[in-house]
Amino acid sequence: MELLMSILIGLMFMAATYLILSKSLLRIILGTAILSHGVNLLILTMGGLKKRKGSPT
Repeated sequence: MELLMSILIGLMFMAATYLILSKSLLRIILGTAILSHGVNLLILTMGGLKKRKGSPT
């Protein structure tokens, strides 16, 4: 699961960087929003997934 999240975060950072480097103000705002969501996902992913005690998986 962490690998999938890492790939998703990388794609979000790539798209955000592309949008922020454009000249349109709307694209810059959208890129900043995507970047902030990517950072939040990065922080959550770095925390790791914890398995509950007694969980069958």
